[in-house]
Amino acid sequence: MNENDTNDVLSKLFASTAIVFRDRDLKCNSDSSLNKLISYDIPNYLASKLKEDNRNAEDYNIKGVPGLCGTWCNVMYIAFLPNNNKPMRISASYGAYPCYLFSRTGDKIFLAYILGTGIKTERYLINSSELIANKFALPGFDTDKSQLNPIDDRHRYKYGTIFYKEYNLSDMPNDVTLLDDLYKLIDYQNKHRT
Repeated sequence: MNENDTNDVLSKLFASTAIVFRDRDLKCNSDSSLNKLISYDIPNYLASKLKEDNRNAEDYNIKGVPGLCGTWCNVMYIAFLPNNNKPMRISASYGAYPCYLFSRTGDKIFLAYILGTGIKTERYLINSSELIANKFALPGFDTDKSQLNPIDDRHRYKYGTIFYKEYNLSDMPNDVTLLDDLYKLIDYQNKHRT
């Protein structure tokens, strides 16, 4: 990581999602600015940073999902799915992985280590995420799920979150901090493979 990089490209990309979030079309379409940011611009930039910083970019399928079938997702996300697990390459529904979760109001983003919310019950998600958080704590990351209410009204992502960091999109930290936080989660995943 180049600590002298003052461009803060990632910070600016994330901050710009808040601007286009407010002005997005009613339907999710491939030409919308928000779709391009979350599906392409941010994942491609993150992949290039992982490669540049020798963080094994080829080990991850960085997938941004703002919407499906013309509808905006309740929770837009950018997931770091491991390429070594075939089902996870296809879907973010299974396993545990680093992920950026966008609040439904578009003003916050949460860098989280989450369990896939696929076929598991809410009780399973709550118990498993708390067990992992208690057993393998990550200093500097929060486990208080009461702060995650802005994520989604169905709470599946809230229940599946093991720990997280919250960022206000109007006051983003610099890229050095953002990437350092992300790399902590990637290192955690590589060490603990849940």
